[in-house]
Amino acid sequence: FSEARHGWINQSHFAVAKFLLHAMSTCLIESSSDLTLIRSMIFSLLSRLLRGNESIAAIIFSSDALFNTCGNPLQEEASSHGASPISSLFLGELCGSERARGQLDHSFKLQHGFGLTSSGFGPFGSYSLLSTVDQPSAPAAGDGVDTLEDHLLPLGRNWLWQIFSGSARTREGASAAGLEEATDVIAAALQLILDQDEAEEVMLIGGYSTQIPVGSKLYYLMNICLQSEEVLNDDRIMESGEALLDRYLKEFGANDSDVVTFCQECLCHSAPKNKVGNGEEKEEETALNERDQKVLEDFVNNKDMSTTPHQISKEELRSLEAFLEDMSKSYREYGAQFDFCTKCIRVFLLPSFPPSIRCRVLQEMDGMVHLLTLPKELEIETEMAQLLLRSVPGGLPEADSSLRDGSDILNKVNGILALEPDSLRPLHGCGYVTTYCIALLARNLGSCLTSGSGVQAAKRRLQKLDSQTVEIICRATKLFLQNGGKRDALVDAVLKSLSDLKNEMELSRHSVDPQFVEKCVEQCITPSN
Repeated sequence: FSEARHGWINQSHFAVAKFLLHAMSTCLIESSSDLTLIRSMIFSLLSRLLRGNESIAAIIFSSDALFNTCGNPLQEEASSHGASPISSLFLGELCGSERARGQLDHSFKLQHGFGLTSSGFGPFGSYSLLSTVDQPSAPAAGDGVDTLEDHLLPLGRNWLWQIFSGSARTREGASAAGLEEATDVIAAALQLILDQDEAEEVMLIGGYSTQIPVGSKLYYLMNICLQSEEVLNDDRIMESGEALLDRYLKEFGANDSDVVTFCQECLCHSAPKNKVGNGEEKEEETALNERDQKVLEDFVNNKDMSTTPHQISKEELRSLEAFLEDMSKSYREYGAQFDFCTKCIRVFLLPSFPPSIRCRVLQEMDGMVHLLTLPKELEIETEMAQLLLRSVPGGLPEADSSLRDGSDILNKVNGILALEPDSLRPLHGCGYVTTYCIALLARNLGSCLTSGSGVQAAKRRLQKLDSQTVEIICRATKLFLQNGGKRDALVDAVLKSLSDLKNEMELSRHSVDPQFVEKCVEQCITPSN
């Protein structure tokens, strides 16, 4: 749309929004389904507002009923809960500095209304409302001059999820008060999104939340893991965050574009701090180009490009690696105690991500892979089965047209099993990463045996493992091939082989030689009596 048409549409939608807000305040609208529809329309409007529309945003954010989630916000008694933390945050952003207040005053007068001054109608201020970067001889940041960050608009379509990434700043104040404010805002945003998501799903409407790509939503949700430990300790955040994460993980990966939008949001969010500003950073960027190109080529070779409309750029891949490093650091320092953070770090093992990222997360978690299993996944086999179904790329390529894993990821999972054989002891239980590694190696062995290619490489990997691990992989491979070679057959075969290990308690364990591996592999293709 042209700028004029865009502005006309926003003004038209705002006129409808004002009527709906008035109807809400006078109890003409009381049902929760109506509130869902109103939120969807107004939240979409907020995402389209541009500079000069600050007065519209201020009026909308002044309606606490839109953002409160306690009980039914439209009922009179619900108003006793006070101002919504989300409303308070954004209103504070709109009035947080002298320059922001000047912009808001300017916007109200553009709407032919009263400004913020006591005189109401009046002349526009003589100072410039241009952003700092638009002004000639713009002063450097840190010279006591307001910067572009003082302008809240445009919010963008992901504005509600960007709260989790710290894109919306909390007002300055005492440390304890700041943490409490951040906690309340994140908890309120999580509950609001969860309510809107569930309501739109029940009502079967393609509303505001439904139209946001799941890759974008998942990226910003995972940013909660980078908040301080004090914020993560809040039960409201962990419960709502985990419920929302589970919803997104059911959708993520269904389309090839999901991981692309995830990476695009990652780059967009990190772009301001990753801009190259000196010669040393430029040299580092040049040094990374060759490695990035190889990684991208590997990723392209592992995706069906006929169904992938976009590719991941070098810059997006680099920002994804930086995000993974930040997530891993946070997880090592304090995140491992939270189930939500464990589920988030495991996202990088999903087959939608490039093999280099899956290898990298296993490397970052070196010595900590046992922490990536939740207690209920050890106790309830169906929980582990569902987790594995999302994690493995597929079954046999001949059975479901999936692609084989590359040597990098296979060598990495083989190395994990070689270094941590104790993880297979029945008393320890077999955790997620151990089961994941066995599944990938069994899938690869089955693919090699059916296609006749790569068999020797698969055998060399097995020779680096102990006898118990080799026998489990070969048992799983045999069951996998016998039951059709689909993804669910692979998961069932791996879990049954590990279950048999528990029932037999201890298989003999010793180093293997080529003859032992040959014997085990031969059993994979020998029909059962």
